Amino acid sequence: MKMAEMMRVNTTMYPELLKRVDFYAEQRLEDRSTAIRQLVAEGLKTELKSKVMLSLKEKKLTVREAAELLGVEYWEIEQIMQEEGISLITTTEEEIRQTKDNTF
Repeated sequence: MKMAEMMRVNTTMYPELLKRVDFYAEQRLEDRSTAIRQLVAEGLKTELKSKVMLSLKEKKLTVREAAELLGVEYWEIEQIMQEEGISLITTTEEEIRQTKDNTF
């Protein structure tokens, strides 16, 4: 995903939470800001996933829109959909059979 220009954001954290962020950063050999960006991005992706999947099921989003909202590539959203049991093809076998019968 291509990122736009970064903007500075200030936040306040409890000391214990900041210790955990610093530990995360240290384990990944990252600076604190990078670690916070990674954690926010992953947390947001996780939190949005169920809402995006529900919107896909209800046909309120396209696959491309879902991928964009989750910050993943098109092929990745297809994988996520498969894991969640969401099919790109929503036509039932009965609907296919009826269409075939009416066409031929």
